[in-house]
Amino acid sequence: MSALLALPWSFQMFMGPLVDLSATKRKWVQLGFLVLTALLALVPFVLATPNAFGVACIYLFCAGLVSAMTNIAIDGYYILSTTKDIQAAFSGIQTGAFRAGRLIGLSLIPLLVNKMVEPSKVELRTDGKLFFAVKKPSDKTVTYVRKASFEIKQTKFVDDQGRELMGADNKPLLFQPYETQAELRDGRAIFTSTVEDPKTKSLTREVGLLFGKLNASAAGLAPEDSAIIAATYPTGEQLDTFTGATSQRRMTPKFAWGMAIMALAVVYGVLGFFTRRNMPVSPRDVDPTDTQKAELPKNIARTVVVMIGYFSTYFTVSALWRLGANALSGPLNLPGWTLGNKQKDGVWSIADPNATFLGMDNLFGIPFGTHLQMEIKQLLVCAVVSLAAIFWIKRSIRNTEISEEFGKFFRQPGLPAILAFMMFYRFSEAMVGGVSRTFLSFAPDKGGLGLDNGQIGIIKGLVGLTGLIVGGLVGAKVISTLGLRKAFFMIAVLMHIPLVLYLIAAIQMPQQIAAVATSDFFEQFGYGLGYAGYTVYIMRIAQRSNRPTAQYAIATGIAGLLITISGIVGGSLVGNDDPNGFVRAFWAAIFLSIPGVITLFFIPHDDEPAHATLPADASTD
Repeated sequence: MSALLALPWSFQMFMGPLVDLSATKRKWVQLGFLVLTALLALVPFVLATPNAFGVACIYLFCAGLVSAMTNIAIDGYYILSTTKDIQAAFSGIQTGAFRAGRLIGLSLIPLLVNKMVEPSKVELRTDGKLFFAVKKPSDKTVTYVRKASFEIKQTKFVDDQGRELMGADNKPLLFQPYETQAELRDGRAIFTSTVEDPKTKSLTREVGLLFGKLNASAAGLAPEDSAIIAATYPTGEQLDTFTGATSQRRMTPKFAWGMAIMALAVVYGVLGFFTRRNMPVSPRDVDPTDTQKAELPKNIARTVVVMIGYFSTYFTVSALWRLGANALSGPLNLPGWTLGNKQKDGVWSIADPNATFLGMDNLFGIPFGTHLQMEIKQLLVCAVVSLAAIFWIKRSIRNTEISEEFGKFFRQPGLPAILAFMMFYRFSEAMVGGVSRTFLSFAPDKGGLGLDNGQIGIIKGLVGLTGLIVGGLVGAKVISTLGLRKAFFMIAVLMHIPLVLYLIAAIQMPQQIAAVATSDFFEQFGYGLGYAGYTVYIMRIAQRSNRPTAQYAIATGIAGLLITISGIVGGSLVGNDDPNGFVRAFWAAIFLSIPGVITLFFIPHDDEPAHATLPADASTD
């Protein structure tokens, strides 16, 4: 789903000419800030709708289109307002700023939400000969205690010694993210939620605790494990009592997400107002001609059809990939590749034979059917739509300025090497970037580390963002000092070396947060370092044309499409709850980094002619 929501930024290649031919980039940026602020402010109301997940996905996809067009305008404005030397010097800051927004959404906002929904502590106590079980992750056997205070960490009840409260199934008791209350009484944990769990369709869930009772022969002795025998509650003896408590979230997750995004909208709106008041007017950022403005309605229609064709082609390729993986799952003994297959307690099975999408099992009354049937239907329908869109596109954009801009890009010298560079230079890093967050959040039995939103927020937000900014600044300094041609190979190698750290983490499964945070710091440092060079090179390719905004949008859109493929590949390699999936994905990422480095020996490097700088007296009206 995350790859699907990222598609609008791949559409940039098609929307770039539309942005370039409709208004100045400065006007686009100012309008984009206003619209995006309003869209963010409306998210809490979207979350309050029925089937909030599906509605929110559609809403965020549309918001992504606005964001992508604003991003095109920002890139164009930056290129038109600065020299190539300035672009190289500030590439690290530019990279850090772009990535900071992503990390705020993926890490800092979840960290804030985690604090807002944090459940209260609970204290448990038994009397008589009754004990309850706790266990550290590193221990082989449980320990029986009479009294302990627990807080919720990584969805588990953990005491001040790092011991986890055990359920009757001899597994840690879990407080699921969708649940709002856990009432521990009568020897059971009764979990309730304000919304139905999409998987179980149940509002309540009960789990018994693991109890032990002191042997009669051991009366008066210290409660050593050897003196404890398994027991159920109630035991039948009046003195054996269990005193529990209720753990309540401070607010529901849905309400917390709404408030956090509303706060983000306020911050974004303030920054947008400041930007609007202080953006200078670049003499190179000019309004389109009257002829170009007259073509605007037709250009909008052309762009919409092109995006429909791209969207349907994406789903065609996705269906082909998933059907191919499903066909190979048996011969290659990879059950995680089987459509609908999930693992539970070490056993692979298809829990629900009927496929769903965004909480729906049909579209316009037509049922999806089984997982295999859904993929086949998706392939057939999307392939027909793609072919129809391609036929219409060829006829509608012929001899237009949109086709001219695409023609300039695809006729430029060195195109095969440039396309290979855009495909492979960031492919492995992007794959790790997408898979790593899932790796941090997935439970250990699914191959992940089982971290909660708060811990992921600290790792990906605070630590990762710091590494990214530092890496970007170092990369910009190296490029400015040595020049891009000389520095490119070095920063590319340094970009990919830290990927090994995530492979080590997937193999060793470290429990120390500091070790995981260190891995992410260096991975983000490498990304910032390498991406600085990537950005500078794409900007220089775009400036071969007299319309660099459209050319840069086409280049970043193609790169985004190719990077989207990395998300599909990474997700397929991880599989459905396959405990070995993350190791497999990180190994693949390391091998896939090699072609990206090799492309650096073949891409063309143009000379760097100076172009006009921004006048000192530029207006900011």
